[in-house]
Amino acid sequence: MKQQVSAAIGMAVVLWGCSGGLFGELGERVGTPEVVAPTIRSFAVEGRITASWEEDGAADTYLLYRDEVPAPTTPTVIYRGSGTQYEDSEVEVNRNYYYRLAKQRGERVFGPSRYVYAVASNVRWEASEPNDEVGTAAAFSHGVQGTLHAFRDGLGNRIIDVDWYRIEVGPFRRTTIQFTDYRNLPTANSVVVVVRGEREVPVNNGDSIAIDNYSNRTRSMYVRVTIDPAEFFVGVGSGGGVGSYRINLVTIVSL
Repeated sequence: MKQQVSAAIGMAVVLWGCSGGLFGELGERVGTPEVVAPTIRSFAVEGRITASWEEDGAADTYLLYRDEVPAPTTPTVIYRGSGTQYEDSEVEVNRNYYYRLAKQRGERVFGPSRYVYAVASNVRWEASEPNDEVGTAAAFSHGVQGTLHAFRDGLGNRIIDVDWYRIEVGPFRRTTIQFTDYRNLPTANSVVVVVRGEREVPVNNGDSIAIDNYSNRTRSMYVRVTIDPAEFFVGVGSGGGVGSYRINLVTIVSL
């Protein structure tokens, strides 16, 4: 069937190449750019918001929109070009922004995408970032200083930071870690921790968590640290902040 279709297209080009009808319609259908939202990072660089997107072979040009409301009547184009990343420096600290991406081929524009919520900040990631997924978990050996941020607008959009750490625990060993030095966190229960495979628990300043390995081989154990929105956000409306914590290795004992 595939060979028959190809032959039919070849005949169309030879007999009706001047019209471009069949060939143009098929090319448009097959090569339509995919409309996807950009990846937006609020804390990668102080005072800036970074945007990136995958290259699309069906597009000639990318258009990045930034606005201060999610659905403006006249979107503001802040980047137009063939690149796949942009660093937005025309932002104000602690202000909400919304980004969308469109793609252009010839004169036709595809999109824009859904918007992505972002907040400008004068705080940047710690050295272990990005570690917001288990696949990018930061290695932990003796101690680490981390930050957590959480922001929301008045429309239900949220940015909530997640930090993943990987701890190597020896066979039949218990590794105990302690959370200390909480700063700029609104309540004692703002931080919640999950040891992979277990339930989420609140961790107060000074609390310790034991991580057990009952197997006869060293295992990589994963710890997820994040914010409890119910404890972090105070009141209603737009707002948020950035807090910090430290995790220390306390003891390693035999089971």
